[in-house]
Amino acid sequence: MNFLFQLWKWKSMITFLMCLTSLSGMIMLESYKEFHINAAVGRHIQLSLALPIDGRYPEIVWHFENNVHIASINEDKRPSIYSAEFLERAEVHPDGHLIIKKLTRADSGVYTATATFHDGMRLKTIFRLHVYEPVSKPYISSNHHLDYSTGLCKVTLTCSVTGGSDVKYSWWMKDFPNEMIPSYQRIQENILVVFLKKVHRYISYHCKTTNPISEEVQFIKPYNLCWK
Repeated sequence: MNFLFQLWKWKSMITFLMCLTSLSGMIMLESYKEFHINAAVGRHIQLSLALPIDGRYPEIVWHFENNVHIASINEDKRPSIYSAEFLERAEVHPDGHLIIKKLTRADSGVYTATATFHDGMRLKTIFRLHVYEPVSKPYISSNHHLDYSTGLCKVTLTCSVTGGSDVKYSWWMKDFPNEMIPSYQRIQENILVVFLKKVHRYISYHCKTTNPISEEVQFIKPYNLCWK
């Protein structure tokens, strides 16, 4: 007898484990699928399963980091929450989906759902959850020095945030004359040193702060620092 199995989406990692028993000739199948998910602190997330649509319903067991038994749902679609850590924040949908509310940074980690069917088929789905604190609106501080002999003003711009995890910084400038692009040095990811002349009256510098779930932007026009 031949069995045809449709592969999951291209991002899936699928392994097949087939065991042939000598008495019944039953074929056991295990399928494995993995996802990476980003979420924000304080929000909620739903970890959804893709189960076969053929009338069968499995027993489903959810674990966190392989050693915390979060919840189970039996073949009668009756869910049970076992972990005290998730008791007030987790729900199991009748279809096996896990919902976690009021996320914290500590919720980052690996969640595993194992669905076992009567015929011995087992579907294992792994979710690698990354929980981030959204970045706050950046603040740009500055200091400057004007060299009157050359007319060149050195301005140091420092971009900082009061909140956010895994923050990255980027800079760009706007409204500069094409023939007179000011020189600059990037000392650190969030520190930019620029060298201005009076022709750069309208130029502005923008700092963007980002992480995988949010971004914010702030700008400054440093001309007025040098020439008021």
